[in-house]
Amino acid sequence: MSFGDVQRLRAFALVLDLGSVSAAASVLGYTQSAVSQQLAALEREAGMALVDRSQRPLRATRAGELLRPHVDRVLAVLGGAEATLEDLRGGAHRIRLAAFTSALSSFVPRAVRDLRRAHAQDVVEVLQLETREAVELLRSGSCDLAVVHYLPGVAVPETTGLLRRRLLVDDLYVVLPERHRLARRETVSVADLEGEPLILPRRDTPAARFRSVVEHLCSQEGFEPQVAYELDDLPAVQAFVAAGIAIVPMHGLTLRTIPPGATARPLAERPAGSRAIEALAPAEARTPVVDDLLQRLTDAARSYALSASSDDSRSRASG
Repeated sequence: MSFGDVQRLRAFALVLDLGSVSAAASVLGYTQSAVSQQLAALEREAGMALVDRSQRPLRATRAGELLRPHVDRVLAVLGGAEATLEDLRGGAHRIRLAAFTSALSSFVPRAVRDLRRAHAQDVVEVLQLETREAVELLRSGSCDLAVVHYLPGVAVPETTGLLRRRLLVDDLYVVLPERHRLARRETVSVADLEGEPLILPRRDTPAARFRSVVEHLCSQEGFEPQVAYELDDLPAVQAFVAAGIAIVPMHGLTLRTIPPGATARPLAERPAGSRAIEALAPAEARTPVVDDLLQRLTDAARSYALSASSDDSRSRASG
């Protein structure tokens, strides 16, 4: 790929992120005409329109939506290469860690903190990615270590040639309004969800895989879930529950942010719906710092699991 091609991809991604050619031009330091020309050249190469210019802010066409994830991966790889060169010039070492959202909001920060204290001269770059994208970057050499999760019934990406270390099992819970009748129980079964207004993710998002798991569990009990709201934003979902208008199944890693007015109960059928959390790294040629981070992730996950178990016991006792 030529340098010009890379600039076209960057212009394309920025226009979609910012919604206008002028805003992208300002960030890139180009004229609006230059950015427009780069987009036009990319579309000529693709043989189709990639940006819908009929509305404001600008948005991707269907073809542009399909192309965008590939563009992001290419730019991430190039960005990693550029950062590595900068580190080599400056004498620092960069460790690139990919992890999914709820891992980043639970046990991963502790591991990163401890690593930085032990290796103050090194740079830790954290990438927020879902499992499939994280494995792709790991295989391409664009990250050094990945924290991933595997949902039951969902295909696992190819991990041949990668070291897999189990970190924890993330069980499924049901988050309820505090005054809900089911909140008086120590556990809640899948059958208890029949007829209850549920919140589930939309089908056209990465979280749709979780929705499929919940729908499968309900199907095994002979009913379809009553989906009252389709929401993907975690704080919004939890706020709806705290307001007393819906309930939602959630994995344990997401429970620390439950607001007042909501409470959680373990799923009675666990490990049904539970997901495996693993750390992945190259099986060979790892650096000592990567091995150190792998061990710190293992320790942080174990500590988090013990703390969560203790919190769960106290919550059920007080309920």
